[in-house]
Amino acid sequence: MSFFEWDNRFNIGVYEIDNQHKNLAYLVNTFFESIRKNNNIEEIKLIVNELSEYIWVHFQTEENLMRDIDYQEYATHQCEHKRFAKYIENTQEKIIKGNVPDLIELENFMRDLLVNHVLTFDQHYGLVLKEKNVRLVKTRPQLPKI
Repeated sequence: MSFFEWDNRFNIGVYEIDNQHKNLAYLVNTFFESIRKNNNIEEIKLIVNELSEYIWVHFQTEENLMRDIDYQEYATHQCEHKRFAKYIENTQEKIIKGNVPDLIELENFMRDLLVNHVLTFDQHYGLVLKEKNVRLVKTRPQLPKI
């Protein structure tokens, strides 16, 4: 069973962002699967690097959209992104040194990112984007490269 199961309540109604969220869920699931199977540290390093890069791209996409619509809660949302990015960076550093992070702490963090953040922060700005009729060109979803 996957760490995180995607369902439609996580969609914010913006095609590009919804696809990025699905890709993040895929990467997180791959990461936990690799750790649980006790795969070698080199594979875990590759996955966490991909996750770190993808989170950065995703946060930039969201923040650009928020700036474009002069989103009132931009600063608060950006602080949340910085908090998540710092945690991932610290986790990445631990893994690079050959240490597997505390799984319970990591699971709680990822659940906070994928569930609480998406259902609270992202749902709110998704509504604002829809109110302002912001439409993103439907692009072909790209799966992370692992």
